[in-house]
Amino acid sequence: MSKSAIYFFAEYPVEFAAWAGLAAIIREVRPDLTLTLIYAREKLSSNYEWDFILKRFDSAHEITRIAWAGNWRAGITGKNLYLSLRQGFPAARRVAAELKAISFQPDSLAFVFNGLTLNEMLFLRRIKSAAGVNSVLITEQRDDLLLSDYVPNYSQAYYFNLYSHFFGTAYLDMFWLRTKDGGTGQRDARFRTRPADFVFRGIYAPKRCGLKRGQTFIPLYMKDRTPAASSQSVVLFGQPFDWEPSLATDACYHRYNELIDMIRTKHSGARFVYKPHPGETAEQRAKVDLKGFEVVDNLSSEALVMQDQTISTTYAFTSTSIFTAACLGVKSYFLFPLFDNKCVPEALMSRYEDYCRSEVHPEMCLRSVDNLMDNKNDYDPSDLQAHVRTSSIRMLEVLGVFDSLEDKDLEPGITVTPEDRWGNGVHPWPLRRLGRIVR
Repeated sequence: MSKSAIYFFAEYPVEFAAWAGLAAIIREVRPDLTLTLIYAREKLSSNYEWDFILKRFDSAHEITRIAWAGNWRAGITGKNLYLSLRQGFPAARRVAAELKAISFQPDSLAFVFNGLTLNEMLFLRRIKSAAGVNSVLITEQRDDLLLSDYVPNYSQAYYFNLYSHFFGTAYLDMFWLRTKDGGTGQRDARFRTRPADFVFRGIYAPKRCGLKRGQTFIPLYMKDRTPAASSQSVVLFGQPFDWEPSLATDACYHRYNELIDMIRTKHSGARFVYKPHPGETAEQRAKVDLKGFEVVDNLSSEALVMQDQTISTTYAFTSTSIFTAACLGVKSYFLFPLFDNKCVPEALMSRYEDYCRSEVHPEMCLRSVDNLMDNKNDYDPSDLQAHVRTSSIRMLEVLGVFDSLEDKDLEPGITVTPEDRWGNGVHPWPLRRLGRIVR
């Protein structure tokens, strides 16, 4: 039990919630450890209130948030190269200086989620230079699709790896879902070499009954959540259909509004809350029939569920907020199976089926309006807390935070191991090779 402190880096809403959950689990077992949150405010959620989360740590430090220079989707272009040299690299150096000014205790751990933003790359780079600090990366594994289901984008990989070469710890490859017409917003990024000292593939607890080698459940944890019995609230998480070019936008909004009316009927008498997607525009929101809904846009979906004990049920098209809400003890449902192929093309529906599927509670994916109205999709999400707690403790044991626990509340059979398929970090390869090697 030699660890003296734990550091967490957060940028996106789910990361704040995950680290708050892991902090709560650590407090249960090692209340003596110092827990520090270092965070940046992601642009789309920059107006969110984080005090509810920040007070869960012993201290919190905010750093400047920077984005990729130019249009990263265009990959390597003359304009992107110019903007990277003129704006992107100087901004990255400034943030690197901010991180260097933060001191880290030896014999400690630093957690990062996904590691795909420039701030996260810089944080991992900073930890690599900190004496006695081990970095821990939990990546987000949403589906089990093979690389053959994707098309590699070498130009985008080259663009990201220009930054990785100077400011990161590992090169990566960029992939886009393979479709007949080539139009999709579904993508995935894979690290080419090991980006941190320890790497775990993060799985949302509702997705799997057990874990494979290299996996851990994302630590979304809230102990003893007890919804108020006297009043109930129902939350709809927004998701702009316009963002996905493969969707038939008008048909999707029409069906969406039909299902919202169904939700109003199903939960007659409840308080209705609409949590818009952080990037949703007023024009997009106007397409949604929100009669009777209260709009809450100053909190993340996770913080909303954590704070409001009246919330009993949540719905969304495909938002992963459904998984996070379920992990936090709220009955939650995906609406996408209730859309037909006039709305969602087959290739995209297959991906939705894969990354929204739940082995633990298949009822989460609504496949019949009648079944929902007849309460045949009811389930109890409280079992997910035990899965998350056991997985997180097993991970912390591997990381040396404490010795193996003989805890009667830990689920037997859950083991957690880091990934071991990579070599070391960034190699000094010639720049011309950065975007061309795919493993």
